[in-house]
Amino acid sequence: MQSEILKKTVFDKIRYSQCWEDPDLLYQGLEITPDDDLLSITSGGCNTLALLLKNPKSVTAIDFNPSQNALLELKAAAVQSLDYSDFIAFVGVRPSQLRKQLYQTIRSTLSVPVRDYWDSQRGSIERGVIHIGRFENYLKLFRQHILPWVHRRSIIERLLSLKTLEEQKTFYEEIWNNRRWRFLFTIFFGKLLLGKLGRDPQFFKYVQIENIGEHYLRRAEHALTEIPIYGNFYVEHILTGAYANLKETHPYLLESNFHKLRDNLGKLRIVTGELEKFLESQPEERFSKFNLSDIFEWTSQAHYETMLRALIRVSRNNARLCYWNNLVLREHPASLDNFLSSHRELAQRLHFQDRSFVYRNFVVESVRK
Repeated sequence: MQSEILKKTVFDKIRYSQCWEDPDLLYQGLEITPDDDLLSITSGGCNTLALLLKNPKSVTAIDFNPSQNALLELKAAAVQSLDYSDFIAFVGVRPSQLRKQLYQTIRSTLSVPVRDYWDSQRGSIERGVIHIGRFENYLKLFRQHILPWVHRRSIIERLLSLKTLEEQKTFYEEIWNNRRWRFLFTIFFGKLLLGKLGRDPQFFKYVQIENIGEHYLRRAEHALTEIPIYGNFYVEHILTGAYANLKETHPYLLESNFHKLRDNLGKLRIVTGELEKFLESQPEERFSKFNLSDIFEWTSQAHYETMLRALIRVSRNNARLCYWNNLVLREHPASLDNFLSSHRELAQRLHFQDRSFVYRNFVVESVRK
């Protein structure tokens, strides 16, 4: 079994320097216990680190893009080697002129290939590594070149200061949702620019939504009117490029979690390679929980079913799978009903409150053996 994704495009640079899936959905969907061995798609590394905070037995992070795994190893090494204030400054949460010096503190703890990679990426180190992904640069373009044509900085700050859903709905209807917002948003987050600048044209191969920009506009309206905006660090970062409130941010960036995360780093294993081949190499019942990000977005229905069968083989009885659908709806086919059961009510409730908001669907499934 070979990856369909690698046949379509090349993944050799950092596409996501942050995870854009809400870790709270993983926490509630996976119900992690100290007996769990987790398999997690690396992506930006944030959610893999967040899973360690639930004290599982182990977390195996896998990605076929070595740059994504290099990013995770660097973040983990920064947690291990720095104090909290230097850590958040180093990764880019807070301004710093000392990232080159802080990297020297971390450098000797990295594996040789990862050290060589970051030695060649000093400019990325100086920018702060949570800001360097292709998708993060796409959002930066929106923030710097599109958003100022829509609203002044004072309007953005007012939006982020709202405390109730009623305030948000009124503000959105009366102030935020103007013609420029709707027009520029749908153009910028439409298929052409998103494929060219944000993700990859192959990302749309199985997408059947006609107007992608309109779809994302509806998702944005949901986030700004039906989910509390106070504490939504995803919306804050999209609109400002920063995390001002470190009491309401990603779990791996919270000061209260810092020492616990450091203590659990020994449970982390990082694997570079195709998920399909990795699963073939694993014994039956190896894992009990899975964070699969949105990996099925890129695959055909037939390959999706093949991957599910491979995941079932390495799953224990009652194992949990969580994954997102961005634009392509995927849920296990009827042919696997004897092996997988869907927790649709739970998944729909979690999807409604997803602070990341861009995804079309969230899936929670259990394995039966």
